[in-house]
Amino acid sequence: MNKKLVQESISLLNFEKTKEFSFFCLDRIIDLYADVDLNIDISKADKNIQKGTAFLTLKSIYQFLKETNNPSVAEIKNRINICYSLILDVEDIFDNDVPNTVASLVAQGLDYLLNFELEKSEDFIYNCSENNLEILNQLNSEYFFKVINCDEEDLDDFLDPIFESEYKIQLQAFDLIKENKKDELNILAGNTIISKPE
Repeated sequence: MNKKLVQESISLLNFEKTKEFSFFCLDRIIDLYADVDLNIDISKADKNIQKGTAFLTLKSIYQFLKETNNPSVAEIKNRINICYSLILDVEDIFDNDVPNTVASLVAQGLDYLLNFELEKSEDFIYNCSENNLEILNQLNSEYFFKVINCDEEDLDDFLDPIFESEYKIQLQAFDLIKENKKDELNILAGNTIISKPE
């Protein structure tokens, strides 16, 4: 039910407020990319990106989007090309483990935002919303099997309340965006950062 409400809420926002929601989604996951340079050599995916600079590159693209009004098509397309390499290829180049998969999803979220800026389709922002759910799935499924050590049949029961909580957070964000409560939105984002379960 909440999933449908999120989709409907996105459709009711104008372009600028839709972007604001996408920033809310990405602000809460961006630091999950922070350790990527400890795990991989990004130059294996793109020789134009120096080893050890993947996170810096990702952050610079994100800051560009947050700080630039009406970027040109060329500026966006250039950054889409760079972002494509930051979406880690865990099939052919890098290890297919949870940290790499999660980092790849973070970069995928940024790619959705870039494409929204280019094509103005709200589908990309709905993808941003669902991307956060998939990151929660990856992180909490790993925790479930490593720490809780229950049967796979119990996984859905474990994940469902986590997903519902995320939808409620996103719906709360919509209310704040519609009421133009930017400070409260920033506080909500800061208080609901998505991180690896302890």
